[in-house]
Amino acid sequence: MPITFGKRINTLIGGHVAWANRRMAGKAYRYHARSQCNSVTLVLTGRARYVINGNGYTLGPGMMSFISGGDDLEITAIGKTPFSFLVVMFSLYDTEGKPVNLSGLNLPFAGELRRAFRVRQRLLALLHDYHGHAPDRTFRLSAGLLAFLREAIGELSGRPAEKPLMGIQAPAALERAAEYAHRNLGKKITLKDLATEACLDASYFSRLFRKATGETPMEFVRRLKVERAGTVLLNSDLTIGQAAELFGFQSQAHFSRKFKEINGLSPLEFVKRNKGK
Repeated sequence: MPITFGKRINTLIGGHVAWANRRMAGKAYRYHARSQCNSVTLVLTGRARYVINGNGYTLGPGMMSFISGGDDLEITAIGKTPFSFLVVMFSLYDTEGKPVNLSGLNLPFAGELRRAFRVRQRLLALLHDYHGHAPDRTFRLSAGLLAFLREAIGELSGRPAEKPLMGIQAPAALERAAEYAHRNLGKKITLKDLATEACLDASYFSRLFRKATGETPMEFVRRLKVERAGTVLLNSDLTIGQAAELFGFQSQAHFSRKFKEINGLSPLEFVKRNKGK
């Protein structure tokens, strides 16, 4: 009979990837710490002894560990083959904006995947987005994290995770708001405009947005406006005052102040340093 766990993933609407990497450890590799947040490792080569909250597991290629915030973890590489693994550390939150530990999904501490390749590709995509610089990186990471967890649950249980009741729609809602901002940078954009586009209450939307991106909706809008204004200044004959007006800033002084806060340079310094490159 298939394992039944992970049902609470249906209540999740996002997550924040704190760190992601591919690690190669020597044969004498040892690690011991109390986890600060959720983490998942997928073993690529070699073997290691995991002791999680006093319970011991031997992990080899194609096996995964699921660590929750507060778990005590000790890893010791064993055998002659160097130990290497993919690791992602992250937080999760539910439809009420509350943090969720992996333990709340009833996942095992360790498990063997039926088809590790699929989950590995999901993890590699997360690593790619984490180390990338695309404007929508935070949204891609949040959606990718949930997709990865659903894939892992399906692989471990022998069947796909159940479809969400309403979760996993929030990343799409945030994407809609972000796309609206991109399309309307020349206009005044309010929090209400963004929340309406996302079909969410303004206060709830603002809280979700900050958890997903690390910045408020209006900080996001100002950053987009400044980035677009910088591109325009470098590729046109517009003056700084005209650029400020084009992107809806109260005045040239207000535009210059926000520009320097975000870029570390005034608009004039930015143009002098970058025009013609």
